[in-house]
Amino acid sequence: MLQFSKRLAHKGITITFAVLENLLSSATDEFSASISVETISDGFTAATRAGAQLPEYLPTFQKAGSESLAQLIEKLRERGGAVDCVVYDTFLPWGLAVARKMGLFGAAFFTQSCSVNIIYYTLFQGWLKAEAVDREVLLPGLPELGVSDLPSFVLDRETHPGSFELVVDQFEGVEDSNFVFVNSVYELEEETILASNGYNNNHLNQLSTSPLAAWPNWKSKQMVELATTLKLTGKPFLWVVRSSEASKIPQGFVDEASDHGLIVSWCPQLEVLAHDAIGCFITHCGWNSTLEALSLGVPMVGVPWWSDQATNAKFVMDVWKMGVRACPDKGGVVGHEEMVRCVKYVMGGERAEEMRLNAMKWKELTKGAVDEGGSSDKNIQEFVSTLMGGENLPKK
Repeated sequence: MLQFSKRLAHKGITITFAVLENLLSSATDEFSASISVETISDGFTAATRAGAQLPEYLPTFQKAGSESLAQLIEKLRERGGAVDCVVYDTFLPWGLAVARKMGLFGAAFFTQSCSVNIIYYTLFQGWLKAEAVDREVLLPGLPELGVSDLPSFVLDRETHPGSFELVVDQFEGVEDSNFVFVNSVYELEEETILASNGYNNNHLNQLSTSPLAAWPNWKSKQMVELATTLKLTGKPFLWVVRSSEASKIPQGFVDEASDHGLIVSWCPQLEVLAHDAIGCFITHCGWNSTLEALSLGVPMVGVPWWSDQATNAKFVMDVWKMGVRACPDKGGVVGHEEMVRCVKYVMGGERAEEMRLNAMKWKELTKGAVDEGGSSDKNIQEFVSTLMGGENLPKK
């Protein structure tokens, strides 16, 4: 969403980016001078937010967020600014209702890939029943997906209560939006996009459920295995570990790896991935990270653990063919032997050159899409032209 805002600002659109009050201090460094930043409320204090589960959090956020967003729009108008459109994250579908109430255009913005959205959409429509999925899933425009390739929320609703409803309900009312944007590139998902208009339940065939690891134990064990991997490969590395996760790094590892590795709590990921010294990206395959690696031509070792990451890793290995997905053990943990194998395979294995060539191909295609006249640029320009053309806004 932020990169999209920067593109719009570059094309002359005045952007006000609304963030939650509690996130303002951590977000301001990411914004450019051309984007104004304002806050809205989720209705929680720091104390009450910490203990809130998603089923409790979302209704409160919807009420407080809707009210504070409407107040923000009124404030901008009082300052003399013309507000024409609300671009809303589809995980917050109430953004469209606020736009309509204020007499504005509403633009839905899907933050995940088109392919993942298709999976969620079939669930939203009831064509695919999550409780019936115990085999491969066949959907138009997508490769055959095994159970382990599906987003984690499809099968596991207990670890993160409310997450399944969150990802499925993002399609609520989207057909009433004036514009729909997907955070992807046409050339990356062309087959999926072309097939997306032909969905019906005759296309679906569910064919075996693999166990899902318990989150806390899995995460700690996986950190140990990754540290061992970085030690055994002997390659120079940069490992980004959030401050909140630093305690999971094995004791003594920082000192052991200091001669060939660097551990940091944050880095400018785009700048790092763009550096010629980067030969491989070990990633959970979150969509933003995957898209950044694709756009910069960096081969990947996928170690997915939740949400859409498994599906993205499937595409990295089998569709875009610019990386591999590490295979977990029966407990869901990817052992260091497997990760070492994957790193060596990507960086010097028999298909390493093929993966590097594919990575460069996708790099050029994504670059062409955002360059002037490219597929993404054309879509953004059409949106900009509509806003600047003074077309009639929706009535309140």
